[in-house]
Amino acid sequence: MLERHSTLPLQVIKIGGSLLTNTADRSVIENVEQWLAQQSDSINVVIVGGGHAVDHLRRWQRQFHLTTRQAHINAVQVMSLNTSRLARSGCISSVIANWKVLTNFVQSENTNPTTIMFDCLSFVRDVEPTLVGTALVPDWSCTSDSIAARIAQLLRADRLTLLKSRTAGSSDLQTLQYANYVDLSFPQMAADIKSVTFVDCSS
Repeated sequence: MLERHSTLPLQVIKIGGSLLTNTADRSVIENVEQWLAQQSDSINVVIVGGGHAVDHLRRWQRQFHLTTRQAHINAVQVMSLNTSRLARSGCISSVIANWKVLTNFVQSENTNPTTIMFDCLSFVRDVEPTLVGTALVPDWSCTSDSIAARIAQLLRADRLTLLKSRTAGSSDLQTLQYANYVDLSFPQMAADIKSVTFVDCSS
């Protein structure tokens, strides 16, 4: 299990891909940027979701007879593309794509409050299945929400915050899963995380 030496709180933040879809509406991105700017007292690891492009992958899976694992990895590739896109926008310029580099970073006692993005493609594809704990299920029951929860659990994060395009309406994870606000795997993946919160960045 990862041992952290920094006294700063560690927060894993998942930015919903749907928040990045409407590039014409800068107010949504500005809401995200303003919220991130307020997180200046912690080490923040940002995961970027796939958004509406993943819906197309669901259709392509049926059309091209892809396995669930192939479709799952394709969805994570979309997350990777969105991470690069957000980095180019200047919102968050620092990106880590290697799990070992990320764990070394968050374990360092000299780490200052900062916000970095984690491109989790190689982590999900190659590393995560070999790690301890409940593994991600490589199918549509596991989306970027559960991927962020798995990362938060492995990093022993103090907080997991999910930035969404609508209000949660409940703090009960099972209720949110029934409402399709989070994926099927999320209640289990997030069960041991100290603090799980949801932020509506749509307005």
